[in-house]
Amino acid sequence: MLDHLLNSHDICKLFRRSTMTILIWRRDKGLPYIRIVGNKRDTIRFSKDDVIKWAKETKRRIYPYEPRTKLNRDSSKPNSD
Repeated sequence: MLDHLLNSHDICKLFRRSTMTILIWRRDKGLPYIRIVGNKRDTIRFSKDDVIKWAKETKRRIYPYEPRTKLNRDSSKPNSD
């Protein structure tokens, strides 16, 4: 369900900025985000389309970035390195 959303780490890599900068952009510059209410704390996610639109409007540079994917390693096979 939330697979199409980016997390803060992905956004940091996309803009090549620190987590603190992303937090300031959210709070002061209008970086669009989605708050997912949780039991103990909320989760913040970002819609890639909304972030790209915001970056174009505010003339912020986006760098090529592929989100991390889970490694699909078979632990029963020895490492060939």
